[in-house]
Amino acid sequence: MAIEIFDNALSEVRRRMEKEHVEAAGMRVGVKGGGCSGLSYNLNFETQARTGDKVFERDGIKLFCDLKSYIYLNGTMLDALQHTTVQDVQLVRLKTEHSYLITEETKQKTNSTGKVTTPAKPATFTEKIVLTLDAKDTSATPGDQVNKYKEAIADCGYFQHALGKTNEVRLRDLGTPQPPGPDGKPFMPFTLECRYPEKTR
Repeated sequence: MAIEIFDNALSEVRRRMEKEHVEAAGMRVGVKGGGCSGLSYNLNFETQARTGDKVFERDGIKLFCDLKSYIYLNGTMLDALQHTTVQDVQLVRLKTEHSYLITEETKQKTNSTGKVTTPAKPATFTEKIVLTLDAKDTSATPGDQVNKYKEAIADCGYFQHALGKTNEVRLRDLGTPQPPGPDGKPFMPFTLECRYPEKTR
């Protein structure tokens, strides 16, 4: 999975760097929550990568993206959700939770004769990502379409690739039937959970 840098974007980055007399390795792109207004996107010049960045390069221009933003910006997750539809099921909200476990560097240890007893190990961090999908089923019998939507997500090429064989789509919560909403239809709220494979870097 990657963020693709198109010709127009490449030309615009070069034009702005020249116009603003900026010496940079490329652009940093990021996403941050905007409350009720949804997500907002940031673009800034950047000279080098930060710890944990995803870095993409084309024709000498680099694109830097932090791990939290990457899950939104790789394009395929949102595209997959937009194209994974089941009749009478509406995706209401999605949320990602990120956690990072840092393992400190281990220094090399030797005994009195100078023999290495414990080899040195660099510091690492383990990334954990959980994607939560809140949806509602407004079918004639609310709840009937829940498993169909779960299976549709699990069968989607993006999620099969991203989640791997051992990280299934799980029904985390099945609510109780709710009275008709603004559209005049009763509905069943439910929540799916997708756990991405842990990655150590």
